[in-house]
This record gives sequence, C-alpha cells and structure tokens, in this order.
Amino acid sequence: MTSIYIPFAITVLSMASYHIAQKLLSSSHSPFSMLAVAYAFAAVLCIGAALFAGSGTGESGNTVPLSTKDIVQQVFTLKNWPVLLLAIAVVGMEAGILFTYKYGASMGTLPLLTNGSLLIITVPVGFFFFREHVSLSTFAGGLFVLGGFWLMTRHA
Repeated sequence: MTSIYIPFAITVLSMASYHIAQKLLSSSHSPFSMLAVAYAFAAVLCIGAALFAGSGTGESGNTVPLSTKDIVQQVFTLKNWPVLLLAIAVVGMEAGILFTYKYGASMGTLPLLTNGSLLIITVPVGFFFFREHVSLSTFAGGLFVLGGFWLMTRHA
C-alpha cells in the first residue's frame, strides 16, 4: 500500500511549482496561447505516464500496459460528463489564476485565499452530494478560514 505522504508531497511540490510558474509567465504573450502550450506539454506527459503505468486489467487481474491505441480509445469513448467538467474547470482555474497574478496578486495570499475558498465550497458539496462526514473540527476549520479571510483582506 502506497503511503499517503508520497502523493501528498508530490501535490504540494507541484502546487508550489504551479504558482511560481504562473507568477513568472510573461504578460507580453496571450494568456491562452501560453496555457495551450502548457497543456500540450501536459498531454505528452500524461500520455507517457499512461503508457508507462498502464491502466488496463489483464485476465489475471493484474495491471497491464496499454498501447497508444488503447489510450486514445479510452479518451474518446468516455461518455461521462465529469471529463468535460474537468476540462472546463482546469481551463477556468488556470486562466483565473494567471489573470489574478497578472493583475497583481501576491503569492503570499492568492494560494491561501483560493484554497480557503475551495474548502468553504467543497465541504458542503461533499456533505450534501457525496454523503461525506463533516466533523466538528472541519466546521471549526472553516470558521478559522473565514477569520483568515478577514485578517488577510481587511486592509486591501
């Protein structure tokens, strides 16, 4: 069983790299052309990872490598709306953060404010739509997030 700490560390390091890259992107180029290039590189990385990791199941129940044809068929035969929602959300998130940095957001506040806002949205969604348990400490954490918003934005 893989430790939760390894993917968590990858997530944190990737998010830090993400914010650094977004802050450093030149404002002299079209934001959407820069995102298109980034997505092209990301697509190549994802296809390579899919070929390497495999996601098919063989007769013995073991994971087997997939061919490029198998991967393309999986992508273009998906009939569930969450894939479209994910694509829209990713473009919206990327463009929103890129524009927010372009208009002067601070790396010290933007990640905290966006992730805090995300907590306030996803906790009720998880509770009402996915039947996830919300503990008293989660509720208290949400109150602390609201207090943090007030502290971070009261002089803005």
